[in-house]
Amino acid sequence: MRYSDGRRVNWRERIVCPSCRLNNRLRLSVQILERLVEDTRPSIYLTEQVTPLASYIATRFPSATMSEYLGTEFSAGEVDARGIRHENVTSLSFEDETFDFILSFDVLEHVPNYRAALAELFRVLKPSGRILISVPFGLLTDRNIVRARVNADGRIEYLLPPRIPRQSRRSSGWHPLLLPFWLGILGRIAPRWLY
Repeated sequence: MRYSDGRRVNWRERIVCPSCRLNNRLRLSVQILERLVEDTRPSIYLTEQVTPLASYIATRFPSATMSEYLGTEFSAGEVDARGIRHENVTSLSFEDETFDFILSFDVLEHVPNYRAALAELFRVLKPSGRILISVPFGLLTDRNIVRARVNADGRIEYLLPPRIPRQSRRSSGWHPLLLPFWLGILGRIAPRWLY
C-alpha cells in the first residue's frame, strides 16, 4: 500500500503519475487549464519553478513565466545562478494586467499576508484572465487556522506545533502559516475569476 497509511489512501495527493510525476489534483488542474486555453500562446504565470508541475508547464507552454520565493536577499524579478526567478507574491515585479492565466497551487497558505498576495495576483491578471488557485481547506471551520506568524524582526513565531511537509523543509522561503484556509475566503474572491 504505497500511497496509504495502512487504513486510508489519499487518492488526491498520493497517486502520482510515473510519467509526468503529477498527483491527481495537479493533473486535474492542468486539464482545466488546457480546456480554458483558447490562444495558442497564452501569457501564463506559475508561482513555482522547480517542481514537476513547472516542468510540465514549461514543456506544454514554453513562454510561461515561473518563479520561486528565494528569500529576502533577492530583488523581485532577479534570477539566481541556477536560472530560478525570484518573486514575492505580495509584491510582484510584473506590470498590471500582464497574464491571461495565473496558476498558484499550495502557495498562499505559506504567505504571511495572503490578502496582499491575492491582490497582487489579481493586479497582474488581465481583465479577461483566469486564475487557478488551490489551498488546503477545512470544511468544518469558519476561519483560517494560523499556525505561525512572522515577527517584526523576520523570525517565525509558532502559535501551534509546526507541520512542515517533507518536500518543503529544504525551501529557504517556506513559512508554515495558514493551514487550512477557511472556505469562506472563496466568497471574497470576485466571481468573474472563479472557474
